[in-house]
Order: sequence, then C-alpha cells, then structure tokens
Amino acid sequence: KLCILNVLTDPELRLSDEEKELLSRQGVQLPTNMPLTKEEERILKGVRRKIRNKVSKQLACICVYYEYQ
Repeated sequence: KLCILNVLTDPELRLSDEEKELLSRQGVQLPTNMPLTKEEERILKGVRRKIRNKVSKQLACICVYYEYQ
C-alpha cells in the first residue's frame, strides 16, 4: 500500500508484477512517477480491486473445499 509519507519521500510508483500484468492486459501504461492523475488513480484502484477479489475468491474456495471433506 502507498502511504502519504512514501509519496512525499519516494515519488516513484512501484507496482507488483500482477498489477503490471493486469494493466498491460487493459492496454494501460501508467507513468513511473507520482502523482497520478484522477483517471490513472481510478484505473489503478480498479486493478487493485480485481486482485483483492481474486484473492478473496481463492480463500473462499479453499474454505469450501475443507468444509466438504
């Protein structure tokens, strides 16, 4: 996660490999420096939401799997 302190001291945008992959699938290339525009922030939030939902779904599937064993 980015915090205000990181933005002030380290203006470089750091993305995970998964974030980079999802952005490239969407055909979006974000700048490597901060700050982002509102549109770029919205796109990045959407990508991070997809990743969170994917992880949540995987955890839910694991829980269901163990319940039925």
